[in-house]
Amino acid sequence: MVSKLGGKAMNKRGFNEGTVLKRDIIHKDGKITQKWEARIQIGRKENGKPLIKSFSSTKSKQDVIDKLNEFKKEDIDLILRTDRVVYKEYLNTWYEHYRKPLLKSSSADRVEFFIKMISNRIGHYTIQEINSRIVQGLVNELKDEGYARETIKKSKGIIYSSLESAINKGYISRNPAKEIIIPTKFQFNQKKIEILSDNEIERFKVACSECHSNGKPKVLAGFAFIFMLNTGLRIGEMIALKWDKVDLKNKSIMVCRNAVRVRNKNSSIKTNWVIEVQESLKTQSSYRKIALNENAINALLTIKKHRYFGERSFVFPSTENTPVPKENFQRSLNSINERADISHKGTHGLRHTFAS
Repeated sequence: MVSKLGGKAMNKRGFNEGTVLKRDIIHKDGKITQKWEARIQIGRKENGKPLIKSFSSTKSKQDVIDKLNEFKKEDIDLILRTDRVVYKEYLNTWYEHYRKPLLKSSSADRVEFFIKMISNRIGHYTIQEINSRIVQGLVNELKDEGYARETIKKSKGIIYSSLESAINKGYISRNPAKEIIIPTKFQFNQKKIEILSDNEIERFKVACSECHSNGKPKVLAGFAFIFMLNTGLRIGEMIALKWDKVDLKNKSIMVCRNAVRVRNKNSSIKTNWVIEVQESLKTQSSYRKIALNENAINALLTIKKHRYFGERSFVFPSTENTPVPKENFQRSLNSINERADISHKGTHGLRHTFAS
């Protein structure tokens, strides 16, 4: 009944999700229907060519994706059943099934960045070919390219953990990442801690609190910076702060939320990144009660007077009562620094100044 497959295939590739193709099926009677097809590489043939598993559906794209995901759940080790499996394939499978389920969205984005960086450099080797010389070469290459020491340490940690899993499964007998040497912190360019001088603090506060003749602040975010300067909050903690954690009567706030930028995975929202407010912090010590001085209280009262959406709303929201991206705050800070004749400093400099 079907004469041929026609139409342009649309490649929809996600991180270790295989490939989904949309095709037009042209029938003998001229009728055209659509077919979705999913493919995933599960290893390599003896001649070195990719070994592909495919699934199809005439119902919907989601239906074929469900079939693919079900297959991966039931046979997560199938991709490893060959001596010719390359490290990139192994690394992606290990991450998807053993590491990713334990991560927050923001952490997953960072780990996926590291995995792609690793895969681009040593992913073409088979897992049995990976040795200490190759991993040490990657570490040295990243340092020469100017990556931070923490980035290199995290990359090495991912390689180490993935290869430990490979040992437990019997694919290799020893972990070559154990022998790797990370350059000392003194071999990297040290960042200078940004702190405002007393004179700069005074100019900064004046620029932050400037108002129009009608009393409306020129830059409302300026009072957010005064608040940071007097509390030592991190930018993510400030963005996520809501009025339900502000106690003006007892002059204190509770820090228990954090705002992070994560990759958008909702196709209905046309943006690459979204802000996610997490109800948990990185460490137990990050949960804390902070006493407010008069400057911090006055900054809150000014914000509340000009932009307040209720007890459960954000303290420093956008005009639509949504979290303000860090980039927007940084642009406002750049403008204020310029008016105060202060050299470029990031929001973290306010936290350092508070602690000094």
